[in-house]
Amino acid sequence: MADLVDEAGLLTEQMLDMRVKVIRQSLQAPATAVKACEECGHPIGKKRREIMPAATLCVDCQAQSERRKKYFLRKHDE
Repeated sequence: MADLVDEAGLLTEQMLDMRVKVIRQSLQAPATAVKACEECGHPIGKKRREIMPAATLCVDCQAQSERRKKYFLRKHDE
């Protein structure tokens, strides 16, 4: 049980760190400054940057990240 609590705490901390980073970037840089995905390095599309100025991941990497989070939450709810 302690391992699950530790893992959940680590995931929560990582998610908060990422959100803080995104917020800081959006406050410091113009909306279109982040043009490459932090995960894979591929370009972040202009339309995505216009809609989500704080986006740091391309659509594919964002979708993969969300699937990992859902899997983790579902796995640990069992």
